Amino acid sequence: MFNNDERYWDIHKLNKWFAISSILFLVSMAWTFIDDNDDEFKIYQREFRKMEIEISEQNLQNEDELVKADRLSHENNLADAEAKLNTQQSKLDELENNLAELKARHYNENMIYQGQKAEVDGLKYLVESENAHQNNGDHHGPSHKNEYLAALNLLDEFRLIKEGTEIEISENEDAIKSMKAEIKLRSDELNMVLKKVNILDNKLKKIDRNRMTLANQVGDVVRDLPILDFLDPYYKINQVVVRDVKYDVNFAEVPKVDRCTSCHLGIDNPDFSDTPQPYTTHPNLDLYITSASPHPMDNFGCTSCHAGRGRGTSFVSSTHTPNTPEDEERWKEEYDWEKMHHWLQPMLPTRYTQASCFKCHS
Repeated sequence: MFNNDERYWDIHKLNKWFAISSILFLVSMAWTFIDDNDDEFKIYQREFRKMEIEISEQNLQNEDELVKADRLSHENNLADAEAKLNTQQSKLDELENNLAELKARHYNENMIYQGQKAEVDGLKYLVESENAHQNNGDHHGPSHKNEYLAALNLLDEFRLIKEGTEIEISENEDAIKSMKAEIKLRSDELNMVLKKVNILDNKLKKIDRNRMTLANQVGDVVRDLPILDFLDPYYKINQVVVRDVKYDVNFAEVPKVDRCTSCHLGIDNPDFSDTPQPYTTHPNLDLYITSASPHPMDNFGCTSCHAGRGRGTSFVSSTHTPNTPEDEERWKEEYDWEKMHHWLQPMLPTRYTQASCFKCHS
């Protein structure tokens, strides 16, 4: 009888190695996901988010304290206006109930008017058809002209009824608006005083998970998960495409693409002037970066002045150049820095940055 256990390889060893290889494959797949999502710029963006929350909370407290007296005054004015309206609440309720009845009546009247209009349009076609055939001398059958004129008169009556109700609705709405006018005025004044407070509060609700609803907290986590982060991630590469500044790739010239703001996140925000690199504000914002300056970032980018590899998203791949030998030693220790020998335009050391001005101002 044939023995099924007789094989060239030991089945037990095969099962063992298959299990080991499966585990190694699973580990390598997990390692691949981790390595692919462990970008250097994301570390900086997470840290910047914490700093942005702290600075925004401080700005919110300062702004809240600044408008405290005006806020109290305008809130009292709004409360007085609401109390005044409450004394007329019965009249307001009457007007709003009347308005609801008028709108319901107008709906029915408009439906009747539209139905009659359709009837008039049909009769109008028949009359025009009769006139056309009568001119050709082949008209036979009863005339619809009198029926059309009667329907047209009825349409005018329905229109007058509908327009009368529309006038009543307009008068009613004006009366309600007039009663609520002071509340709207006081509310607008209060919102104007709290404009910056509300802007900062809304900003914090978007970046601070402690201020988010449960649904938004879950969404804020899910949006940055591997694979799903292609939709709308919070931590992502920021880039500026400078279409008027070209980069030579041997056989073509393409627009410069600078991704420096993936790490230099506070570069155009004066609130970060005292924070360390890479979060600090760019010096002289009246001259550089901002849209009101002579050198806006959208038109000039970063590498136009600083040189370097604009598409790089890490400290080394963007070809930073140390300012001193001490910096070089420190960078090697902290960032594993090394020269990118095949990149022909490394970033200028800080002390030489303004040399780039001669590219245009020569």
